[in-house]
Amino acid sequence: RGRRPVSGEAADRLRAAAAPERLAEFVLRRLRARDESGFWLCLVLLFGAVGSVAYLASAFAEAGSVQDDTRMFLAWMGRWDDPAALQGDLMADYWQSVSPWLFSALFRLAWLAGIEPVLFAKLLPAALFPLIAWYAYRFVRAIGADPAIAFATSLFALHECLYKDFVVSGTPRAFWPLLILVVLDGLARRRPLQTALGQLALCGTYPQLGLVTATVVGLTLFEPGARFLVSLERRRVLMVAAAAAATIAGILPFLLASSPFEPTVTLAEARTIPTFAHGGRGAIFEPDGSLDFVCQRRLGFFANACTDFPVLAFLGYFAALAAGPVVLFLRTLRPAAAPRTASRLPLYLLLACTLWFALSALLLFRLHLPSRYTFPVYLAAQLATVPLLLEWLRARRWPGRLSAGRGRRAAVLGGAALAAVLALLLATDVKRG
Repeated sequence: RGRRPVSGEAADRLRAAAAPERLAEFVLRRLRARDESGFWLCLVLLFGAVGSVAYLASAFAEAGSVQDDTRMFLAWMGRWDDPAALQGDLMADYWQSVSPWLFSALFRLAWLAGIEPVLFAKLLPAALFPLIAWYAYRFVRAIGADPAIAFATSLFALHECLYKDFVVSGTPRAFWPLLILVVLDGLARRRPLQTALGQLALCGTYPQLGLVTATVVGLTLFEPGARFLVSLERRRVLMVAAAAAATIAGILPFLLASSPFEPTVTLAEARTIPTFAHGGRGAIFEPDGSLDFVCQRRLGFFANACTDFPVLAFLGYFAALAAGPVVLFLRTLRPAAAPRTASRLPLYLLLACTLWFALSALLLFRLHLPSRYTFPVYLAAQLATVPLLLEWLRARRWPGRLSAGRGRRAAVLGGAALAAVLALLLATDVKRG
């Protein structure tokens, strides 16, 4: 016998009842897939765009407001409209002399295109956030993680950049998260041109971290088992040579430029200058005159991040977070039969940050401030530890129990709730530029 016809209203009810099942099946297929990069990449860019919109809403909430650091870097740019502006102003002269050449060139190009520096400084982070998420995703994919894991890790990196104030500042330090990711991705994919261009741009905008990534590139020649522990394989040597040339080209303008604000202040002189005293804008000394190289904002390895926690507890937390780079490094020494996430680059980045931090502390002020060299330590730890943690969670038995109907619906509801929470975090934790 033929089936009884179903009314339009009943058919709508049947379709509505089946929709959660179809959606659940789609989500589970995506989670199980190990090679579908396009779907997850679209989500990465979508969340990057959400971060940009959230930032723009915050940045333009108060017209004309910018951070103090931004104001100082931009004040001298009024001379492009009026060369006679701020004549004899030592502060304007100083900030013009310390503005990195590529940073100044980008703002100059925007000014020539009719975009005022203050407006460009507000728009710049919105362009950077999707690129940061994209290159974080690319790098984690390049070291062996599957698309779903790379997507989740890129969200952690994006949230870190939204929550901290470096990208939203619109100052030279806004560029380093993206450019470090470009260099790391180029190294992971063994692309000399990408690595060199990223290195050139980083040295031209934030030369301190250009020295860090140059050290990372040099460490890629290390190869256990090779003669003298150094590999002279052609591709590696080409990568190092290209990056070295880019580093020299990026830093050379700083070396050739003459400044009326030399020589650099010494530690003894700094003790007599109020701005460096405890409570001053550029404070480096504790109330008793000592130096804190662990938690102090300008000198500390953790740059003020551990002031709200007991130091030992914070160090334990960071040690757990930094375990990821060590595990990924050890995996490269013991290749597995099946492909797995492994890389030496996150550990190299941590080691390079630590090396330059120590050198800067020993030569205080001559290599700028020590904390400037450790900005990427959290990013390096996250890019390594988060994928390992997510892979461990997915390897547990409980995900396999989601095959039942209730399990699928729970997966969809849980995933939707998680996405809503992530979007809310991106929208509320963004720092105001």
